[in-house]
Amino acid sequence: MKNSLTNLVLAFTIIFSFNLEAVAQRSKVNGPAHVQVGVGLGGYSSAVASSQTPYLIGTFQKTILQNFGPGDVSVGGTVNYKNLSYDALGSKWGMNYFSISGRANWHPHFIKVDKLDAYAGLALGFETVRVRARSADYEGLGTSVNDVALSFHLGARYQINDKIGAWAELGAGHGVMNFGVSYNL
Repeated sequence: MKNSLTNLVLAFTIIFSFNLEAVAQRSKVNGPAHVQVGVGLGGYSSAVASSQTPYLIGTFQKTILQNFGPGDVSVGGTVNYKNLSYDALGSKWGMNYFSISGRANWHPHFIKVDKLDAYAGLALGFETVRVRARSADYEGLGTSVNDVALSFHLGARYQINDKIGAWAELGAGHGVMNFGVSYNL
């Protein structure tokens, strides 16, 4: 858990440092930038788990190309974390999931609803799954799997005011249905 928390803090630090550099340099395309936090449901889960967190999700995105075909293009990053545990009948097991990915989204212009930003995108990065188990018969069995994380998503963000919005995404990869709040930088 301590390593996962350290990885999560490190990932957020990396993402936000890229954001500060982008804001400081002000690229030629002065499109919007957003930070989103939320939770995800689906993906790795278990009906027999004693406890489990939803996916904890943080994303950053900045528009880099405006009027690219019939839409805009944004790029950024995402960080995801989930924990499951089971403790019954003398057995204990747990699983930690962590991923960090770059992502690109296309925001079509043909969806014209006031204050709504619809988008479709891909994310590519790194994920790690750590499983550990213990029972009366064995002590401290565990393994880790590191892999490439590839996911796609369809999403929308609704602006409540100039700075705050709400977002939701459907996709594959981390949680199947994700939602939360966004903040415009």
